[in-house]
This record gives sequence, structure tokens and C-alpha cells, in this order.
Amino acid sequence: MIRKSRRQSHARAAGGLLPRFAGLAQATAALLVALTSCLVGPAPAAMAEPAAQGYTVQECGAVNPDSLREEIEALSLTIFTQETAAIDIDAMVNRAWQAQGMDAVIDESVAAAVARVSQDSTYLDRFLSGWSTGRAAEFATAIADDAFSSPQFTRALEGLAADVADDLTDELAAMTARAGSTALLCLQEYVGERYSTTLYELFTQEVTAGIDQVDLDAVADLNIDALDVHGKGLTGLGIIIVTQLVRRISVRLTREVGERIAGRIASRVLGRLGSSLIPLAGWIIGGGLLAWDLYEGNKGALPQIEESLTSPEIKAAIAADLAAGVKEELLSELTLTAGTIATDMVEEWRLFCSRFPYLCSLPAENESLRAILDTTPVQEVEPLSVLVDAYMDILGRRALEDAVATGRFEDMLSGPLLAAAVIRSSASEEKALAWLARGSARADGITTLALYRYVEPDELSDGELDVLLSLEDPAGAAALAELEPDLRSALLTANPSDAVAVAVRLSPSDLRDLLDLTRADPASLPDRVQELANTTVSLADLRVTATIQAERNARATAVRLTAAAPTAAATLAAADVAVSERSFREASPILIVGGGLLLLLLIAWLFIRLRYGIKVI
Repeated sequence: MIRKSRRQSHARAAGGLLPRFAGLAQATAALLVALTSCLVGPAPAAMAEPAAQGYTVQECGAVNPDSLREEIEALSLTIFTQETAAIDIDAMVNRAWQAQGMDAVIDESVAAAVARVSQDSTYLDRFLSGWSTGRAAEFATAIADDAFSSPQFTRALEGLAADVADDLTDELAAMTARAGSTALLCLQEYVGERYSTTLYELFTQEVTAGIDQVDLDAVADLNIDALDVHGKGLTGLGIIIVTQLVRRISVRLTREVGERIAGRIASRVLGRLGSSLIPLAGWIIGGGLLAWDLYEGNKGALPQIEESLTSPEIKAAIAADLAAGVKEELLSELTLTAGTIATDMVEEWRLFCSRFPYLCSLPAENESLRAILDTTPVQEVEPLSVLVDAYMDILGRRALEDAVATGRFEDMLSGPLLAAAVIRSSASEEKALAWLARGSARADGITTLALYRYVEPDELSDGELDVLLSLEDPAGAAALAELEPDLRSALLTANPSDAVAVAVRLSPSDLRDLLDLTRADPASLPDRVQELANTTVSLADLRVTATIQAERNARATAVRLTAAAPTAAATLAAADVAVSERSFREASPILIVGGGLLLLLLIAWLFIRLRYGIKVI
């Protein structure tokens, strides 16, 4: 089915080119040119000598970047020119000739043309054609033009060209695979020598990612075997590329080449057939023709013309011209194909480098960075590139080189995406390292929530940070993170999802009011947050409720004080009496002792006066 589809495609290509060549055979002078010189020329010299044999894959490592495309093209062309020597184009043409039954087609086409010319000519013209070279040439030209432009012959020749192109496509597919794998080896050598083998492995993964878009099942019969092609040169992903990327290139190229060759060789032969094929030299003697009797004269030179145009020599000449046309067109197409392979390969590399511009330049100039890249797993190259880009775009090349030299750059590889994001946000290596110090396991979450934009790395406790990281709402996490520390800590005592809802809905001043409203009873804050989150109450409701409660508390206090007033007075009076009694009791011993002493002094004075008559005072 695939082969039939190709043949139809090639035949359509051939048919589209045929009309421009109709009616080209005109000059009668060409009738006397030797047949072999008309059809079979020398093979192109370039086909015999492979071009650019001096190029080797190893030299790709030292090639100038501007010359990479030319290097790959030269290598591809070398493969093509060496491979074409093994293609038996003559055998392809012979197989297609037999498949299309070209001998019978030529016989039938010429016979039909002779019949038409005979019917359209007079007896006298036919008779004179047997005696006049000029008149015979006219008949021969008419018959040849008619036979080799007939629908029957044209269809057969288109089919033959399509069959040849079909066989050639299979050969071209294998050749293109070999040339493409050589091109990849060249690129591998170039990238590995200048940048890093890791970078080349990532390149192969990037290219392979697009293979799913190629309908490989439609070309399953191309039989491209990577191990047959360059199994010893390519390893790992290189083998995958040979069987996938190379096939992708070869499928497109070989189909295009086959269709172009099919059209060109059919048009070429049809353009050179006609009167140029008339072998008059084989039956012209001197200046006159053999004489026939009057009966044969009725046909004139027509039998001889028919016999000559259907001879084995003519058929062989047509087949030889087909083969020569294929060789010439093949050389031209392979030159273009080598250029296309090189262009495609370099374009793939250019597109890759447009994604990783600094990795495609800096490692060639900084051995330390290259060493880091060499030891980086392929799956981690892209995050590394993001960090390099951040350094180059924000801090500059000198800062990057200093970080690489001091080891700070490698420290940041524990969380390169977070480090890059912090550098772009704050232009600070120190902040990037401080955030990474909170734990590499948290790096992805911190990056996703962009917490570094709203809070310093040391402003969050581990518990608060983990709560924020558990949230799936970046906007909510941001709303919480940018709050003042006491507000954030208070809200995070509530259910995290409720806290997020409230933090997003309320302004910082409203949140401050909420905190103040619950300051007397901090344990009630989670309940109030939940009510606000569920919209069962509003902050205004809470304010009104708090005001009413405060008024109720004030009235209750006043009532209690009023009710307690009489009791308080009695209590105060009793307290006064109690105080007096207590004071007297405390003062009595002093009074008794003092009174006793005074009494003793008085008695002593009286005794002295009475006994001795002495005045004491």
C-alpha cells in the first residue's frame, strides 16, 4: 500500500512536468546524429570522485561555530557520494522497464503513429518518401513525435519513472540515515568539545520530544537500522536519534527527492525523444534510398521507419538515457539534500540554543562552569539554566563567575529555581541563600507561593512556614505572609483555609480590629475567624456584638454596685466600731503600766517628804 502510494505520488509529479516538453523535436539536421551520442553521454565526474573525503567526524570538535553547517554538509555529501557508487541504477531502470512492459508499449505506440501518419498522407507522399531523404525525414519526424508523445507511451514512461524513484527512495532513505547519523556525530563532537556532553544529551532529548508528531508507521518499510548505521559511534540517546530524528529527516527528503527525480527523468526523456531518435543513418545509402517496387512504394519509407523506431537499439538507448538522467538528477538532488541535512541539524541546534543561550556559550569560556555542567544530571540542566539566566540578567557575568569560583553557585543548586526567583526579585545572593537555608524540601513550595516577595526568610517560624506551604492558594498565602507578624501569628492559630479566606477578604486594619475585638478572649479568635470565613457573621456584626456586650457588662457592674450600697454602709460602721475596740484593746496595757508607774512615783515622793521633811521638788 505504501509503495503504491509512493508510485502514485511520483507519477503525479512526473505528469505535472510533462506538458512543458511537448513538441520539442523539430530540427531535421539532428536526424543524422549518431544514436549513442544523442542519448548516452559520459557519467558526471563528481559521481566517480567522492567529494570532501578529507573531512572526519573528529575534526568537528575544533570547527568554528560559523563553519558548523558547512562541516556537516561536507560530511553528509561524502557519505552520499560514496554510497551512490553502490547503487545499480541501470538495474533499477531495467526492472521498471520490464514491469511497465516498455518494449510492447513502444511497439504499439510506433505502430499506431505509423497508421495515423499513413492515413493522413497521400500515396504520392508515401511513394516519394522511399526516394527522398527530405520527404522521409518529414515522415520520420511526424511518426516519432506522435509515438513518443502518445498518451499510452507517456503513461508508461511516467510509471517507469515512478517505479525507479520508488526503488531509489528506499536506497535514499538508508543513505540519508547514514548521512544524518554522521551529521549527528559531528554535532555531538562539536557540542561535547566546546560545551558539555550533558548539553548534547539534553539536546537529543529536546529533539526527540517532537518525534511523536512524525508518522513513522507510514514509512515502516524504509528499514533504517541504527545499529547498522553507526552503532559504534553513537551510544545511548544517540542511537534513539539515529532511528528517530534521522528517519524524520530522511522520510521528508527522500520523498521529495523521489518525486522530483520521477518528474524530471520522464520529462527529460520525452523531451529528447521524437525526431532525435530516428536512425536514418542505418538505412540511408549515400544520397538516395533503396528502390521498392510499386507495391512497396505504396508504403514508402514507413516500414523502415517503424522497424527502426522499434528496434532493440532504440529501446536500449531510451533505457540508457533514463539511467543517465537518474544519475544526473540524483547527484544534483543529493548535493541539495546534504545541504538540507546540515541546515536542519544546525537549525535544530540553533532552536535549542535559543532556549539555553548562556549554556550554549559560557561553558566554552569558563572551565569551572563547564565542570559543573558535566556533572549535572540531564533532567537538572534546565533548572541550572534558569539560575544562570537569572545571574546573567540581574547580577551580571562577573557575579556569576565569582559565585562559581567561591562555591555559592553550587550551593544554590539545591534549589536553583527558588534561588533564581529570589535573585530576580531582590537582586540578592544573600537572600537566595537564606531562603535555601530554610530547607531544600521547602524550596519548590516557597517558589510556587512566591513567599520571598512578601516576607523575609527569618520572619516565619518553621510552623508558620509549613502552614503557609500547605496552602494551595498562592493569593491566600501571599495575603497571610505580608501581614504584620502578630496578625499573621494570630490568624494562623485558626484553621488555615479559614485564615486564608479572612486574610483575602479583610483589609489589614480590619484584621487589626478583629484581633482587638478578641484580645480579651484570645481563645475565641479561631471561632470568630471561622464565622467570618463562612460569612455567617460580618466584622460589623462582631463590632456591634462587642459594643452591646460592653454596655451590658457596664450596666451589670452598676447594678451590682447599687444593690450592694446599704450593706456596704453597715459594713463600714461595723468596721469603725471594730477598729475602735481593737485600738482600745491594743492601747490598754500601755495605759495600765504607765498609770502604775506614775502612782509609784507619787507614793515615793510623799514618803520622803513626810519622813525627812525634804522638798524633792
